[in-house]
Amino acid sequence: MTEVAIPSEATFEPELLPMEMWLWFGISVVLLAGLVVPLWRTVRRDGLGHRPPPASHRAWSEQSELLT
Repeated sequence: MTEVAIPSEATFEPELLPMEMWLWFGISVVLLAGLVVPLWRTVRRDGLGHRPPPASHRAWSEQSELLT
């Protein structure tokens, strides 16, 4: 079998990421944003978890006076 010399111009560096990998990365970002944005809106609408107690319950500060 004979050897074949490959000139240096014939070799090339691979791309940083193949096009298919960028496609999956983009799809992942869109799906993640599709989950995060509604969750963020729900939490903001809820008042970031801070709500006054229901009217049928006394405030915590009023109950703490009974403990002392």
